[in-house]
Amino acid sequence: MRGVLLAGGLTVVAAGAIAGGEAKPVRNVDAPLSRISCDELPLKTPTPAESAADARDRPYHALVRIWSFPAREPLDVPIEMVSVVGANASARVAPGEYLFEDIGLGYTAVSYGEKRRGAGPPGPGGRAVFAGRNPLVLARHAITVCDLFVPDEAKLDETTRFRGVVVDRSDGAPIGGTSIRCGDVTVMTGDDGRFEFAEPVSWRDVLTRTAVGKDGWRSFFLTSKLLTATWVERVLRTGDAPFTLVRDPEPKPATPLPALEH
Repeated sequence: MRGVLLAGGLTVVAAGAIAGGEAKPVRNVDAPLSRISCDELPLKTPTPAESAADARDRPYHALVRIWSFPAREPLDVPIEMVSVVGANASARVAPGEYLFEDIGLGYTAVSYGEKRRGAGPPGPGGRAVFAGRNPLVLARHAITVCDLFVPDEAKLDETTRFRGVVVDRSDGAPIGGTSIRCGDVTVMTGDDGRFEFAEPVSWRDVLTRTAVGKDGWRSFFLTSKLLTATWVERVLRTGDAPFTLVRDPEPKPATPLPALEH
């Protein structure tokens, strides 16, 4: 059993990770086993000094959790179907949970899929990808948790109430007058950015036929590969779906061409 001495004299034991007060056995890693969701990490290119330290220490570790949707139950699959680019060690640590260690990159890519069978153009690495994240941003000297959600075909035709809010990603301000299309029905947000569909919609339409848009903002199209743990937990717990939009960059004024000289 190994530990890491942190500032202030706190020792973190590296033989088990704590989640919800319950210890789970994991492979030994030479890093504090705090956990942070990849959704909370900004995309940041390592500095030259960090890159040099990374090449020496290889401090990156990722815990990939695979869930069914919308039941949000662990989906246990053979570890060979889960891939994290650049990882030098991997292990299944719990049903639907896979630890990848010794990743020598500041960010990487994760995918869940299987080898293609029969004819047809091969995908990346010759795999049919069911879920993934690219790029997967990693935290230095911690375990980055990446949640992947795989639609459960048996439950996608079940219906749900669909309501939520649309905000500006830059400042969190509500965006009124935004159109939300789900299936064949479209509603608009009010001045408070909120929307609600009068009738229940199918989970299939939510995942495959939902579009959010307004002039001046980039349109957003929901797919199962874009689901995050925070979004899913909020939708399933409160029935409230949050969406964020990014403003389109203002067009630059055209620069007049110089007059031709004769």
